[in-house]
Amino acid sequence: MARHMFTSKEIELIRESYPGRNLSELTDLFAARFGDGASKNQISSAAYRYGARSGRNRSWFMKEYVPLNTAQKRINIIGKKLQFAEKSLPPQHQPVGAVLVSGSYWYIKVADPNVWQLKHQLVWEAANGPIPDNHVVVFADGDSENFTLDNLLLISRAELLIMNRNRLFTSNADLTKAGVGMAKLKAQNADRKWRRAKAKQRILLP
Repeated sequence: MARHMFTSKEIELIRESYPGRNLSELTDLFAARFGDGASKNQISSAAYRYGARSGRNRSWFMKEYVPLNTAQKRINIIGKKLQFAEKSLPPQHQPVGAVLVSGSYWYIKVADPNVWQLKHQLVWEAANGPIPDNHVVVFADGDSENFTLDNLLLISRAELLIMNRNRLFTSNADLTKAGVGMAKLKAQNADRKWRRAKAKQRILLP
């Protein structure tokens, strides 16, 4: 099979969906979403290259967690289609509402058989609706266990790149928010320059 060039959406799915799954499950999910364009070995290599891990060797634990409204809607829509018969549940099965800590991030199981979502994304979406394409939710104070709404910031991936390049993330939430403002201005200026350059190219074409 020829080398597969992974798109940003494919990489995002691998990063967010690998925790709690084995490689075969991730490959099946990838094929269901994007078709059979990548082999199991290619997905495994991509997961390693982009820092995605199954997390099955990490600690699993249960919290007294009531799924947010957004998660409950997803369970109603997805869960009925995907849930296992109770008698066929695998030994490692975790119930909806289970919590997985992988690295510094918290994941919540939102549907069977193995649908997980980052907790800070769930909290933000419950208050604001779905996260727009090419955007991420970050922690203003850098604390990945501080899930208060005021600490969760929505930024574009272009702004995220600027924030990282200029080291604008700090443990001070107010300074980080000021950095986000600067990143937004830089991203807007870069976008305007790109549009002007494209317009000049069209004018110069015969």
